[in-house]
Amino acid sequence: MIVIQVRRVGGRPTGFSVSGHAGCGPRGSDIVCAAVSALTDTTVLALERLAGVEARVEAGNGRLSADLPDHLAPAAQERAELLVEAMLLGLEEIARAYPGRLKLRDPRDKRGGNHVPV
Repeated sequence: MIVIQVRRVGGRPTGFSVSGHAGCGPRGSDIVCAAVSALTDTTVLALERLAGVEARVEAGNGRLSADLPDHLAPAAQERAELLVEAMLLGLEEIARAYPGRLKLRDPRDKRGGNHVPV
């Protein structure tokens, strides 16, 4: 199972971690792993190239962790948060389409409550 842990402060996303494998196919041919990797990797690239935000990133061995810098200008903060929230929307849809393959641990859902892992 892929586990995605979202980190928030005051309801705002500050980072995320991804680990594990979906087990939907052989390594290198797993559609769920590929979809999750595409979303998370693109978000890290977009933070840097589109939002101008240099996230602290650690990757390797089926793991990815990205954290936003502590102090960002308000405009950069807003762009970074939007990118992370867009990524989470995509991950939630993957979790719905492939039950039991992905667990999203987010301390807050879109309604302001606790997110029930899918």
